[in-house]
Amino acid sequence: MKNIEEIINYKFNNIELLNTATYHSSFAHKYSLKNNERLEFLGDSVLGLIVTEYLINEYSLKEGELSKLRAKIVSCENLSKNITENKLDEFIKVSPESLIKSEAIKGDFFEALLGALYLDGGVSICKSFVYKFLIKNKDNIDNLMNETLDYKTKLQELVQAKKGKVNYYTTDEIGLDNDKTFEVKLYINDKFATKAKGKTKQKAENLCAKIACENLSKFI
Repeated sequence: MKNIEEIINYKFNNIELLNTATYHSSFAHKYSLKNNERLEFLGDSVLGLIVTEYLINEYSLKEGELSKLRAKIVSCENLSKNITENKLDEFIKVSPESLIKSEAIKGDFFEALLGALYLDGGVSICKSFVYKFLIKNKDNIDNLMNETLDYKTKLQELVQAKKGKVNYYTTDEIGLDNDKTFEVKLYINDKFATKAKGKTKQKAENLCAKIACENLSKFI
């Protein structure tokens, strides 16, 4: 089995920082060790800075939209998902061990590990870690953006300002009941504008609206 340094591709100068990052308070208290809460506190701030800088450089969004997208990226759910996908949860020390399934504990561990990386290697090492394990690529962030930002409301406001109307029609449903993909077509002023697919009707509609917002001059 790979050790944690091999997975994150970083060799710690101070291995105690790494060890402490793995110690949840339940485990640390049991064995009279330092827990990872202070590192988590630090990592939370480092993570916010790195993700904010990335979004500012890559997306021309308003402040409120940037805040929503950043919140989605750094959410406990998303951090926990990435810890699990990369099998880093195997290194978390908790008591009892059943707590390892906790989304909150895995999310906190991501931040604690980032805090340890910052103290040991600085911000450039942290950026490499965040880009590799959380941001991954622009397509990944685009997908999160499509799930987060309310393009339907934005499109509705833009079209109504010009006395127009917006209609969505579900034109196809593909797959089994528990794994369907929906195709939705968008009409603006009774004229076909675009179509999109999504795992829910809402996601497909939101993606249609996003496409329309980006090309609105073609439709109204």
